[in-house]
Amino acid sequence: MGGTSVGDKGDSSEWAFFPFYPMLMKGIHMIFPLNYDILAFMVNSLFFAMALVLAVKYILLTRDDLVHALVFVFLMAFGVYNFYFSLLYTEALFIFLLLHFFTAWNGNIIFG
Repeated sequence: MGGTSVGDKGDSSEWAFFPFYPMLMKGIHMIFPLNYDILAFMVNSLFFAMALVLAVKYILLTRDDLVHALVFVFLMAFGVYNFYFSLLYTEALFIFLLLHFFTAWNGNIIFG
């Protein structure tokens, strides 16, 4: 009898970006013992800034159009949902790794 716990009904996500992100934050926290919220803001802002640089390089590499690259950066940096990239979520790391993959796939390996 009793109720079901969260995830028993099949409504939990199976695509979360774990366990790398929590391990990364714990490792950085061991080096810089700051509050996790402040640390996440700093780390995710860094990943997001690097992702924007990679986005510009990728768009210039594949489309050779600076205007489209700057419009993309503007929309990502000042768009409605940009706050997700500075919170304790995996979005900033995900978009950084995704853009790093696509840039490296096109033969221009950056940050590695």
